[in-house]
Amino acid sequence: MYKTRKKIKFDVGEEYFYGLSHNQKMAIIYFLSVIAACENNVNIKNDSPAFIDHCYKVLQVTGDQVLEYVAIGGREQTVSDLKKMNPYSFVMLIATTAELCELNGGLSEEKYIALVDWLDDMEMSIDDWNDYAINEQNFV
Repeated sequence: MYKTRKKIKFDVGEEYFYGLSHNQKMAIIYFLSVIAACENNVNIKNDSPAFIDHCYKVLQVTGDQVLEYVAIGGREQTVSDLKKMNPYSFVMLIATTAELCELNGGLSEEKYIALVDWLDDMEMSIDDWNDYAINEQNFV
């Protein structure tokens, strides 16, 4: 007999990201997908793909759109689009990233390195990232 896997409920909802351009939505998906793809522990149940799929639905973009976006602009365009986000949406990106990193038993070294690489490209440190979330709580 097969066990049916219990559907996971994620916190990320449409209210997290309003007023974003289509490119910013695709940048968020690409940013999160790169971090999620770093999970390489085959001995655990990996919930990251389900989380990314949920984010696709919330942001109402398709895989083909994201692939085209990345093919045209790459990481440089992604960083540019993320930097242009309004403060509320940027805090929600931090919250969404935190939720992703907590899946599968917590933040792995691989996910941490991927996040720090992105932050380096955005000219931020991990402390800047954390401070931004704390200092911008009044937007939430």
